Amino acid sequence: MVAEPIWLSADDVREIHDDQIAVFGGLPGEKDFGLIESAVHAPVNLYLYQGESDVLRLGVHLCHALVRNHGFLDGNKRTAAVAMIEFVAINGYLLMVPDDDAEQPILGRWVEAITAGDLSEAQLYARLAGFMRAIAG
Repeated sequence: MVAEPIWLSADDVREIHDDQIAVFGGLPGEKDFGLIESAVHAPVNLYLYQGESDVLRLGVHLCHALVRNHGFLDGNKRTAAVAMIEFVAINGYLLMVPDDDAEQPILGRWVEAITAGDLSEAQLYARLAGFMRAIAG
């Protein structure tokens, strides 16, 4: 049996958001903390009720939920991307997505595409799958 993943809490995601705003600027604060909590529980529900244990799929689901719920006043996409990266990292993996453009790295463009409705959750998963590496340990 696969061990249950380590989950990010809504407070963890709030801290990620606050760090992103402090480093890159933007409007601090939340629009609705309930939307953040809902997004954080989305991968938990996928794990518990649909039996999904693929760490990347759960991380992508978290990213997608944070982007779509839009719980912060600003920085939702940045927060979603970093939360996904953190989630897979605390569960033993690294996402080694290349930065092909200093102005807007490829992961940023993909998260933008989710927001615009041009990239589905399944498509993001497919794009990221080749960049996932287990942390040696």
